Amino acid sequence: IKIFVLHHHQVNYLDQTFTESDLSVMSNAQGLIDVLSSKGIDFVVHGHKHIPRFGMQIPTPGHPLWILCAGSFSAMLDSRHFESVGNKFHLVEFHDRCKKNKYARGVVRSWTHASGRGWMKSKSESMLDYKHSFGTYEPLPALKEKIIEIINKELSGKQYIWWSTISEKYEDIRYVGNRMLTDILKEIRKDMGILLHDIENSDLDE
Repeated sequence: IKIFVLHHHQVNYLDQTFTESDLSVMSNAQGLIDVLSSKGIDFVVHGHKHIPRFGMQIPTPGHPLWILCAGSFSAMLDSRHFESVGNKFHLVEFHDRCKKNKYARGVVRSWTHASGRGWMKSKSESMLDYKHSFGTYEPLPALKEKIIEIINKELSGKQYIWWSTISEKYEDIRYVGNRMLTDILKEIRKDMGILLHDIENSDLDE
């Protein structure tokens, strides 16, 4: 597993917490991201930015980068800016490599510290879901087509199915990122005329 750890953020994140411009992003960040992609880095972790995020980028060299902005673990966060964010810690699980494209696959689990309640599973309103899968990337239309095909197959002769059934049977689907998966399922709901319960729940497989 090739993990790259650094302090400053190399992504200029969309910031809904502060109104002023963020001038602390790394200089020549795009150059670094291209190098990491060309070297086939599996996972990037950085700090500095106190607001945690997790996402994927596909730089010009073509190898996707999964980037965890860790947030803070024990900072006194100004409630004017960080009321809904809180301190965080994360566990990153690397499960295996995809046989087809060799991407490292796994799950990031995150916990948030809440005043009076202590550590608890993260929720999306605290800027990061409790669980994020990573390691699968396919173009959106191809992935959507694959999921429709799977749902039709699994629903045949049944009134309902659990997402956990699909997640357990199909490895490619198990490691699709939260945002991409949720967006696809919302589209499929309209296209197929089916009901999807708990679609906003990041633990769909549980």
